[in-house]
Amino acid sequence: MSNINMNAQEGGRIVQASEVPTANNFGNRVARPVETAKVVRGTFGDASGEAMAADMEMKAAQQVAAVAQDAIKTMTNLQIAEEETQKQNHLIELQTAERNARSASRQAAIDKGLNTDEEYEEYQRQRGASIDEINAKYNYLTKVGNDVDARVQIFKEQADSVYQNEIVIPRRVDNVKTRHVQTLEMLGKQLADVMAGENNPETVGRLLSDHKKNLYEMMHSPQFIAVWGAASAEEQYQKRLTQDVVDAVASVTNTDPHAAVEMLRNQTGDIATDPLFELDPSTRRALLYQAEHERSSRDAETRAKLKEEQDANEFALFMDITQGKLSGNSGVATVYKAHMENRIDQGHAERLISKLEMDADRRERRAQAAEERAARAAEKRDLLLSPVRDALELGLPLDPKNPSHVKSVEAYAQELIKKSGNANAVEVMTELTTKTGVAPRMLTSAIHGLVSSKDPKQSIQGTQILAQIAEKAPNIIHQLNDETVSKANQINLGVHPEQAQLLIERARTLTKEQKEEYKKIGTKALPKLETELKNTFGVSKKDVTPEAYGHARDVFQDQLILSGGNVDAALESTKALVRKSYGVSYLTGTPTLMFNAPEGAAGKTDWMTQQFATDLKGLGLKPEQVRLKANVDGSYDLFAVRNGVVTGHVVDPNTGKKLTWEPDQAAAAKQVRDAQLAEAQKKREEYLSAKPNPFTTGAAFNNTEMNNFVPRGAKPSPQLNTSEQPQFGKFKKSETK
Repeated sequence: MSNINMNAQEGGRIVQASEVPTANNFGNRVARPVETAKVVRGTFGDASGEAMAADMEMKAAQQVAAVAQDAIKTMTNLQIAEEETQKQNHLIELQTAERNARSASRQAAIDKGLNTDEEYEEYQRQRGASIDEINAKYNYLTKVGNDVDARVQIFKEQADSVYQNEIVIPRRVDNVKTRHVQTLEMLGKQLADVMAGENNPETVGRLLSDHKKNLYEMMHSPQFIAVWGAASAEEQYQKRLTQDVVDAVASVTNTDPHAAVEMLRNQTGDIATDPLFELDPSTRRALLYQAEHERSSRDAETRAKLKEEQDANEFALFMDITQGKLSGNSGVATVYKAHMENRIDQGHAERLISKLEMDADRRERRAQAAEERAARAAEKRDLLLSPVRDALELGLPLDPKNPSHVKSVEAYAQELIKKSGNANAVEVMTELTTKTGVAPRMLTSAIHGLVSSKDPKQSIQGTQILAQIAEKAPNIIHQLNDETVSKANQINLGVHPEQAQLLIERARTLTKEQKEEYKKIGTKALPKLETELKNTFGVSKKDVTPEAYGHARDVFQDQLILSGGNVDAALESTKALVRKSYGVSYLTGTPTLMFNAPEGAAGKTDWMTQQFATDLKGLGLKPEQVRLKANVDGSYDLFAVRNGVVTGHVVDPNTGKKLTWEPDQAAAAKQVRDAQLAEAQKKREEYLSAKPNPFTTGAAFNNTEMNNFVPRGAKPSPQLNTSEQPQFGKFKKSETK
């Protein structure tokens, strides 16, 4: 504060007051005049002048005192304001330190897995360190004394109280609630466990009453209400009681749904006979629905299990009869006993008795016939195996492009491997592939894995197996990809397996320009390709259609790239891969190399040729007047040809819609079986006419059974006419005209 100078003028006299206390010596000095007023003689004489001077001095002193008091007051207010600001800043920093300590202790609890008490100790430690550091900045004196420690202590007490109320106490309340819930769940589970085996209403009522009492005492105790609150405790009690009863009824339902249904339906409203009378009607209806549904499911399962057991028992008895273990009156008694014991039903008993009656006199022959009928019945039940069995029994080749044929071969291969053992798996699958023309995926997967292996020994082993099988069953190529075929052919021609693998991997990264270089090599070798195609399929150059030649040329170019320009390896792979999609068809009278030929890789097939000719005869056409074109669904479009020129689709004469044709292997199999039956009947008639049986008129001779005898694998055809040629193929009408 600067010095204040005040000048007072009275009647020409000057009174000067100086040296008002400054901020540096405030409180240690008092105002005092520098010089006293001097009296100058004037009009009124000396006395009046001295009085006037004294009066003026007094006034000046009063003025100086007033100014000094104002200055003191101003300084005091300024110092107080400054101290209040510092106190406010101090409080703000303490609050910030408290928040930081709370966050740091929470993070430490997460990182170190601290419990609530340990977290609280960490919080106090963090907060104490921060407060000590802050206090060092605000260690000052005030007019009222040093009150920093007192205010800090108050702040700590308030912070501890807030921390306890906001963190510690809520967590402990949550822990208590969690333990309450666990206890309640244990009580509910205990009720469900004890009710699981009960179906007596009195027992169930007593259990529910005891549980309700225990639940009420616990959830209305002072300790429970102190944590949850009275209203919440009552609400939780009602919900928990209902849920426990529902869970208990569900437990009864799982154990004995019939008892649960009876209990829920018995709505008498009396606790003695209806322990569930307090349940809400809608809840009771829902529980009843669930119990009835469970009862129905259990009953269905029981009936199905009984049916399964009865079927198994019938089969066992049937096998005993077939094998000769049961026969005559003792066999009939055994069947009736099984029926009385409900081990078989009425239908089973009738069938078994009928079987016993039929096998009474000729048990051995009927046993063998029963085995054959059982085998044929198993074949009918398992349609998956019918194509491969037809192929093996009748010599009809399968189509590797037909998914049902592939699945049939795979299923049959699995059965053979189970019988012969895994050690002979490759030999079994090789023989099956040779007979059917279709390779199981297990075999092709194994070959692909061996050939594609980076181990040279495995690659050579896979190549040898492939060559061995492909020699007898070329159709195995249908299930292998181009890279596997290329690598195998390269190895066969002497290329090291690692080198062949490198060439295939390198082919994947070739640029367009590099591939063009290989195509130039292929262009020069096209004459060799034409020769190989003719030799492979056994046809002349004119029988190789432009479509087939173009496909073979594209495959040859790709195989050149995979083999690194090895023409011989590319030719071998091309021949194998072209056979995947192309074959020679003889149906139209002349050999024709076509896409997806009906005969496949089997070559000329008599039954299919005859079937095709028979089907066309019904349309007034001959095979040489028709051309075939394969469709993706296995059928073939028919095109009429006149003088070597295609004139259009073959249509249904009645509707004008396009016709498609596909071979019917099942019809061919039936034709072969009928022929076998006719041959057997012919031999029987020749035998009887040449040498009559002297016992034909005897009672022991069963002429009906002899007349009904059919050879194994054949089906009886009472009205067989071998001179008639039925249509075996399948014609389909297209939707378009």
